[in-house]
Amino acid sequence: MEQKVFPVNRWQIRSAHKIRRFLTQHPFKGSARLIALFNKLLIPVPQEGPILAPTNYGFDIIVDPVKDKVLEGAIYYYGTYEAGTLEVLQKSLQAGHVFFDVGSNIGFMSLFASRLIGKSGSVYSFEPEPETFAILKENVRLNKLNNIYLFDMALGSEKKEVFIYRDLKTDRGKASLIRPEQGDVRPSRVPLRTLDDFIAQNRISRIDMIKIDVEGWEMEVLRGAKKILGHPQAPMVCIEYSHRHPVYSAEPLDIYRYILSLNGYRIYKLQEGKERISRLEEIHEVTQLPVHDNLFCFLPKHLGILPKDLFA
Repeated sequence: MEQKVFPVNRWQIRSAHKIRRFLTQHPFKGSARLIALFNKLLIPVPQEGPILAPTNYGFDIIVDPVKDKVLEGAIYYYGTYEAGTLEVLQKSLQAGHVFFDVGSNIGFMSLFASRLIGKSGSVYSFEPEPETFAILKENVRLNKLNNIYLFDMALGSEKKEVFIYRDLKTDRGKASLIRPEQGDVRPSRVPLRTLDDFIAQNRISRIDMIKIDVEGWEMEVLRGAKKILGHPQAPMVCIEYSHRHPVYSAEPLDIYRYILSLNGYRIYKLQEGKERISRLEEIHEVTQLPVHDNLFCFLPKHLGILPKDLFA
């Protein structure tokens, strides 16, 4: 079903995005104030959504910056989100690659990856929250992409049914399989499968990269992916590491230690964090771990073929 979107001046929004990109790449004293001024002049503050917003990457996406001021607000006002993470994907994914997006939300990363891997590649997008999945599905339809496969299920360490909880007063990206202690939550029953079982049942012969962002459920996804992550052809991994929300049946540090125990992975983070384009630096000890950021995990075979300018 097509979703009604509220009209905006797309030329003005694109112009503001272009000005911001230029001034960000060529900063000078006062450039931040100039960016804010052009944004204020060219991008209206929406009173309601959803809105079909242009991005910096050649595709449009349905967002609601009124309800979601984090991911969807950033896309609306800036045309991007997690620019540092996108740069790593840009330099890691190639035509024909297979990308798994675990916790796809409305599909921004999936749409971006789809353009990198082309018609010969595949994106597998997993989003269990029903309302968010409907928007993801519509975003794929609007962009006429045939290389993205959508699954309204959660991934974890076993096969069963679980509840996903969405706090109606926070952004939709905060939906979690962990029940919050407070808030106006709306639970939805969803199927849970392991990544290893999904790969076997669908006869998937290769995965080049997995992105995992599941609001505290990361350790469960890893436990259900032990076989693929221990395989000689194991994929690159981008995973959220955070002390800002609880981690189910684990501590954040367990994520780091678990990945290190598998297959000789080496773990990196962006020098300036996921929101800014910067180089990757290796994490050698726990004191280097971030409070809230993405970890990028590579095998020696990946490091041998990735561009050298990706790393510090």
